[in-house]
Amino acid sequence: MITTLALMSHVAWAKSPAEVSLSGLNPIYDGSAKSASATTSPEGLVVDLSYEGSVTAPIAAGSYAVVATIADANYEGSTTGTLVIGKATATVTLGDLAATYGGLAKSASATTSPEGLAVNLTYDGLTSAPVA
Repeated sequence: MITTLALMSHVAWAKSPAEVSLSGLNPIYDGSAKSASATTSPEGLVVDLSYEGSVTAPIAAGSYAVVATIADANYEGSTTGTLVIGKATATVTLGDLAATYGGLAKSASATTSPEGLAVNLTYDGLTSAPVA
């Protein structure tokens, strides 16, 4: 009796290359998370995005390294970019600009929109309020 042992070989197929492009990399801060947009060629492939190594899209103004990697069983590809969230414009309104001399320092006041932002006041380049 002759026994034949058939070995099956597994062929590993390489993934096809695909292109991924990033856009939307320059949003302005508005308090919400800002994510980059990714498109692929061929179209419609799933893309995983990370920001400074995290999958959570950033909120604060600043620069963040972005990595976009195609997540597909048949295609591979990746690209990198920088997401730059610009600072939003704020308004500062000064008050208490007229005062009567009384021998004590007289400070101006400042309010901001949006409310609660820090403001550094100077008086002719000095940080101390004037007396005279």
